[in-house]
Amino acid sequence: MRGNLIDIIVYSVLSVGIMTAINLAIFLYCPDLFQVILPLLMFIPLLSVIITNFLISKRSLSSYGFVKGVVSVKYIVLAIVYPFIIICFAIPFAYVLGIGIDFTFSRFYAYIAEIASIANIPYELALQLFMINAIIAPAINIFFAFGEEAGWRGFLLTRLEEEFDRTTAIILSGLIWGVWHWPLILLFGYDYTYDTRFLGAFLFLIFTVILGAFFSWLRFKTGSVLIPSLAHGTFNAYIGFGTFLFETERIMGFPAGLLSILGLSLFLGLILYIDKKYSGLMAGKHSVLSTHV
Repeated sequence: MRGNLIDIIVYSVLSVGIMTAINLAIFLYCPDLFQVILPLLMFIPLLSVIITNFLISKRSLSSYGFVKGVVSVKYIVLAIVYPFIIICFAIPFAYVLGIGIDFTFSRFYAYIAEIASIANIPYELALQLFMINAIIAPAINIFFAFGEEAGWRGFLLTRLEEEFDRTTAIILSGLIWGVWHWPLILLFGYDYTYDTRFLGAFLFLIFTVILGAFFSWLRFKTGSVLIPSLAHGTFNAYIGFGTFLFETERIMGFPAGLLSILGLSLFLGLILYIDKKYSGLMAGKHSVLSTHV
């Protein structure tokens, strides 16, 4: 017999409902503001947590991982570099699928040239500014990513694990996280194209379950949503480099297409294998895939 799921339901409906209402309003009345509003949408899960907890749960926010947790260099480094690992892991799948790979990154340099032309600045300066932005992006993105992770790997994952086993909690939180993105995908073709938005919406559910499993692993390992927030921020900052490497449309490539899902799956499998083999923490209740006791 499950416990009281009312706060889980309210949080999920609230976060998805607010997201849908705002995106629908933007789509109908001010589509030009989409890029401006987009980063602020990441605070909807945090807002939903605060409202739900105030009205229903009435718990300390620290119980949802709003704490410092374990600060470990290995988790910080992993949270920063893993998007590039995923991109590299996607390379053999691209060969198998017959997808072209541009190791010269010619599209990247063409993109920088376009930026330089639009901004009317020298190419070298545009490249330098891009690289500086790429270096500092995770430090900036973690602020916005915390707005999401407070909800998905904070409140929602915590409450789902209290009511179900850990594997179910990870899957359900990943699915709800994916559905939360549907207004962006179905109205704007976000991360895909408008023509591929329906297939993209389906793929995105698979993508968020797998990526959410990695973020959940970080959450359980550190006892905090801070490192998952860093990982979320670096993903947003760096996974787009895959679009320059692979010569394919986004539905097949990056940031959240088939190649991304395959590379991410291989990466997650490797992380769980190493964790089980060398840390000994995958057995019992500490396992990402263990049942809740």
